Amino acid sequence: MESFEMFLMLFGSSLFVGVFAHFLWPDNRFYVFCENLYIGGVAGYSVIALSKSLNSTAIIPIMSGNWLILVPTLIGILMFARFTKYTWLSRYAIATLAGLGLGVSLGPTIQTQVIDCITMTARFQVGGRTDYIWGPFIFVSFMLVAVYYLYSIAFSSSIHTGKLKPVLKLGRLLMYFVFGNMFGWIIVQDGFTILSRIAVEQFRNPYIAFMLFLEEAGAGVAIPILVAGIGIPAAGVAIHFLYTDVLRGKRKSELN
Repeated sequence: MESFEMFLMLFGSSLFVGVFAHFLWPDNRFYVFCENLYIGGVAGYSVIALSKSLNSTAIIPIMSGNWLILVPTLIGILMFARFTKYTWLSRYAIATLAGLGLGVSLGPTIQTQVIDCITMTARFQVGGRTDYIWGPFIFVSFMLVAVYYLYSIAFSSSIHTGKLKPVLKLGRLLMYFVFGNMFGWIIVQDGFTILSRIAVEQFRNPYIAFMLFLEEAGAGVAIPILVAGIGIPAAGVAIHFLYTDVLRGKRKSELN
């Protein structure tokens, strides 16, 4: 591993610690410094990426004679009219994007997430196969939850206190079961997976990489890189503190 790559890895781990320090110490200087650095970096990267994308998708094709690209280019330019006094021009761009996006996504979404699911439920299919054990259970559960939503607003006074009250309670219990299962799955599966990945990528991997780099390059090269990777964020925090508190405090006292 090169020295600069090792420095970037240690620098990123230090910034990661600064971001997560917000949970232990809200609005601390380290977190504010990391937040400002991240926002500034993302803004700069976005400008460069936008210029490259605009050059490759609009300017070069137009210069090559593809004049049809002018239409979406002009629609995109109209979006920036919100920053001028001609704000009403941006409505045409927003309406065009919203209409095209809705038209393109609505049909496949309804087909895959509504019609196909209802068809599979009615055919007792589970995972693409007909299952006469779990298929009827899913069908009955679907009908109970559908009845709960259909008769919980318009006919709530008669249904919730009438003969269908046990059915609605069962549908409610099924929904609670599904919501609890989803919440537990998200916390156990996704939550612990993310935490373990963070622990491996931000702490274990940099530690192993630094120890290997220490054996290859020696302490004379590795230790200064370690100090720079940790010291530069600390110096940034100190500069941020001096600017925001000391210098601004002096200016306010002088103005007062």
